[in-house]
Amino acid sequence: MVTGSNLPNNLVVGEGETVTSFLAFRFSLIAFWLQTRVAMTDRRLVAQWPKLRFINTIPMGSYYVDVPLAQIASVAAITRIQNLLELLLGIFAVFVGTVYLTESVGWGIGFIIFGLWSLDSSLETPISGTNTDGETFSIYIHWTQRRSAGLLADSINNVLSRLPG
Repeated sequence: MVTGSNLPNNLVVGEGETVTSFLAFRFSLIAFWLQTRVAMTDRRLVAQWPKLRFINTIPMGSYYVDVPLAQIASVAAITRIQNLLELLLGIFAVFVGTVYLTESVGWGIGFIIFGLWSLDSSLETPISGTNTDGETFSIYIHWTQRRSAGLLADSINNVLSRLPG
């Protein structure tokens, strides 16, 4: 039995099971130290990412997904707006911040930072999958890494296409 401290949830690999790939993705620009970790073995897909609170900055636990490869029907990575209100608030705050820069540099920079923060947390790129029972699961990755998320989804689908049965 092998364990890995960098693997999701200190993944314990079973007898005869081998890790075929491991990737760490950025979860947030603001909380840059936090990562989404995804590991694929020859039997399952495992991922872990932080559960954030207070304007997406303070980690309060984590989410965990562990799905056998034989039960995954398909996966896809799609960038989408997570919260439209946050997106509009971010655009408005950046606009107000640029107007305030001429009157009060401190307030202007504050509004711009808040606006960029809101814009950053309003977008997401989940790797969404469907299992053979029709249930869905998602692995959350920062939207700036959407290309890598798409490559991972393609890689998982490639492995799924080669599974027997």
